[in-house]
Amino acid sequence: MGEDLAQMAEKIPDLPAGLAEPVSPPSMIWIAARPDLFDLPTWAVAAIFLADAVMVLVLVLALRRALAYTRPRPAAPPLPPPHDEALASLAALRGVAEQTPLRDFALKISAVIRRFAEREYGIVLTTQTQEEFAGLLDHYPDALPEKLSRDLLSFLDLCDDAKFKSVTGSDSLKSKLWDGADAIIRHAPVPVRTRPSAAPST
Repeated sequence: MGEDLAQMAEKIPDLPAGLAEPVSPPSMIWIAARPDLFDLPTWAVAAIFLADAVMVLVLVLALRRALAYTRPRPAAPPLPPPHDEALASLAALRGVAEQTPLRDFALKISAVIRRFAEREYGIVLTTQTQEEFAGLLDHYPDALPEKLSRDLLSFLDLCDDAKFKSVTGSDSLKSKLWDGADAIIRHAPVPVRTRPSAAPST
């Protein structure tokens, strides 16, 4: 027991090669970065590089999307006033009236008037049938000026005749529809912004 520690260490036998202390495995990040250094099969190296490329692409796309959300988006151009928009749409329709079948013309000019009334007076009209619109006016007689209500219902009746009934003189009816729509838009009174925005629930 009098031997010093150095002499005792010399007498300790070396471990067999098979029992040598294991080397810690390489980092997965390092394997992903350089799979060619770890004696892997060719297909495994190719698969790892392909997975790396896909991950980089996904990260780049995610970064681009995140940056797109942080950029200020350009403001949408303001809509023209309802009156101006409707008259411009009517002018465009008049230019193609001769080439447009009567039913299509009636559908398009009806859509112009419906959008004008909806934007100008805040009523629901573009998504309603004429019967639903008439029901709205029955429940809210002050939703529109009285004359305008009558003119709109008469105009929509005329559009329905052109769309669903067999009529003669399509050119003259197109002219009548256009003149009626033009008169409604030009003579519509200034709206009061206290109109109901939805039809009553049943």
